[in-house]
Amino acid sequence: MPTEEVCLISERGCVCTPTPTVIKVEYIHSVQRIPITEILIANSSGIFFTEMIWHDFGAGLPEEFDEFVNGSYVIRDKKYLGTEMEYWFIPENNATIILGSKVVDVNGLITLRVEKVSYLKHRLGRC
Repeated sequence: MPTEEVCLISERGCVCTPTPTVIKVEYIHSVQRIPITEILIANSSGIFFTEMIWHDFGAGLPEEFDEFVNGSYVIRDKKYLGTEMEYWFIPENNATIILGSKVVDVNGLITLRVEKVSYLKHRLGRC
C-alpha cells in the first residue's frame, strides 16, 4: 500500500519522510546577511507556508509582519504552495532543511515534493 511522503531532492541525493510533517528551512539571506527561518507543513494535499521569522528589515525582506517576538519579526499565514516547490541556495546561504527529524545541509537547487511512495520504497528508505 503506497504512503504519502515529502521528499527533498538535491544533487546529493534524496531524503524522504512520511506526511504530515513540519519542514524547517534555515538560511542566511543573500543580500541582508541575516538568518531567516521558514516553517512549512507537508501533508497529503501538498506543501503549505505557515511562518517566517527574521531579525531586520532591508532589500528582499517583508515590510509587514504579524508579531514581534523576542527581537524577531514573525509572519504567520497558511498559503498553499503546491505539491512541489524549489529553493536555490548558494554556499553563502549556509542553508539547512529540517525535514521532520532529518537534518540536511543543502546547496544548489533543492526540490521539495509530496508524492505517493510504494511500501517497498518506503521500507528501503528510497526516493
